[in-house]
Amino acid sequence: MVHELSSVDISHLVKELKLSLEQAKVDRIYHPQKEEVLIQFHIPGKGRRILRILLPIVMYLTDFKGNMPDKPSGFCMYLRKHLESCRLQSLRQVGFERIVEFVLEKRDAVYKVYVEFIPPGNVIICKDDKIVSPLYLKIWKDRSIRPGVKYEWPSREHNAFDAAPVTIRGLLGEKELVKVLAIDLGMGGRYAEEVCTRAGIDKKSTDLSNEEIDRIIIAIKAVFDAKQPSVIYKDGKPDDVVPFKLAINDGLESKEFGSFNEALDSVFTDKEISSAEDEHVSASRTKIGKTELILKEQEKRLHELEESVETNRRAGELIFENYLLVQEILEQITKARKEIGWKEIKKKLKGHALIKQVNEKESKITIVLGD
Repeated sequence: MVHELSSVDISHLVKELKLSLEQAKVDRIYHPQKEEVLIQFHIPGKGRRILRILLPIVMYLTDFKGNMPDKPSGFCMYLRKHLESCRLQSLRQVGFERIVEFVLEKRDAVYKVYVEFIPPGNVIICKDDKIVSPLYLKIWKDRSIRPGVKYEWPSREHNAFDAAPVTIRGLLGEKELVKVLAIDLGMGGRYAEEVCTRAGIDKKSTDLSNEEIDRIIIAIKAVFDAKQPSVIYKDGKPDDVVPFKLAINDGLESKEFGSFNEALDSVFTDKEISSAEDEHVSASRTKIGKTELILKEQEKRLHELEESVETNRRAGELIFENYLLVQEILEQITKARKEIGWKEIKKKLKGHALIKQVNEKESKITIVLGD
């Protein structure tokens, strides 16, 4: 199972994206589905690349666009109107949160776009520090995401970026070390465990010596500086994408990449292509199924028509062969109808050798000719 981006992942990814995207120009924006936004940049000297944002999971640069809807959403139209032709002046991780800030400028305006990977995720457009258009409207007790209000991100008192020995000691108390790292410092479970492993300290420890705390600080810095982007496989399928090798993945099949972005692109673009192919196959099968159903209905109707033609042809032949007899019966029935009416006719014809049925309501008689 490929994890959502953690704060540590975003820290590594933003460093790479800054090198690729700062000073790039927004060329086109797409919104193929509710939780997906694509921003196509023109990068000086490199050409076009697409930043794919999949909320609240991941963000990465790619060359694959995929199928786009014929009609853009209202949110997409707004983004195109205000952000296309803007130049990306800067991007950064907000504090140590799972939030990335993009500062976009053009001659008459400066916009800030905040991409939140905190579930359910959001894309928030701001101007003059006020929200002008969010993808999702959200209201919590301590903050709101709606037009007209100042954008405020959820901030934490402590974070792993500037963790000091006194901070870690103060947070420990009766808490386990791994929980302090994962929750209080915002590293998340797997990176918290990685720090404990690298420092050689039991993750359930609640009281550390000064020397042990120093080792934790060193291990935290090592996690942010480490570089060995890899895709981890289980049973031959991608299970995780990491900016560096984790101790918990020792012994597992892996593939190294030149950058964390390349590793993310490899896994998620393959999923996008596979999904697009599955949709195409499904649509083709549905179309074939409908075509086969239409053909079967047409074959059934053709068979019924052929039977009808044969029945009517034989009936016509019998009438022609017994023309005089049929004419005489019709003349007698017409005469009797005027003299005694259908009710009496029906009584008199009961048991008749040729006339088997009289329908007075529809003025019809059934005559049996031949076998």
